[in-house]
Amino acid sequence: MKALYWAIAVLLLLIAVCIASVAYIVNSAAYIGEPLPELQEALADEDWPRAELLFGDSYARWQQAREIWPLLINHDDMRDIEVSYIDTQTVLTQQSAAKAQKEVAALEFYIQHVAENERVSWQSVI
Repeated sequence: MKALYWAIAVLLLLIAVCIASVAYIVNSAAYIGEPLPELQEALADEDWPRAELLFGDSYARWQQAREIWPLLINHDDMRDIEVSYIDTQTVLTQQSAAKAQKEVAALEFYIQHVAENERVSWQSVI
């Protein structure tokens, strides 16, 4: 009987850790992506100093999250986000508004993709 209680306790602990990790990924993805809509506005206005500042803010948030994310998510997703940050930085230095907006949109997509993949839904269960 003791073994059954231990098994249930371990199972509950495992479920709690999984729920906490999903919550962390979803919340940190939102935190990382928070400056990106404003960055899109700065690019539309061709306000390059503001765009650089907002990009730097998002990239600093990404640097914090990427220390823990490899333990929790697919490494291909991490690579996609990292490459997208590099591409966005390159286009920002070229000051090409249209290309930069495209790269920021791709970056937003990759960050949201991770959060959507990690959320528990009937689609992911079935």
